[in-house]
Amino acid sequence: MSAETPPLQPPPREEAKGPSNWPFDAWLRLAVSAYRLTPQTFWTMSVRDWLVLTRTPSTPSLDRKAFEKLQAAYPDIGDRDDPN
Repeated sequence: MSAETPPLQPPPREEAKGPSNWPFDAWLRLAVSAYRLTPQTFWTMSVRDWLVLTRTPSTPSLDRKAFEKLQAAYPDIGDRDDPN
């Protein structure tokens, strides 16, 4: 008679030792209220994606005047596949 193998069990979880250093509650509130993400969408995002989404850009974007100047210097020339 063979001995039955006990079912595999996950290792015991370590108990949390105080509050997390990660502000997930605040991030979730921001995601839902300001960015209109669903909680499911928030929880499927990577931390890196979240930080990219929420950090202040290191370089400012173009203002309207700078954009119009760039647009005048490099106008659209139409569809590149169009022979006309």
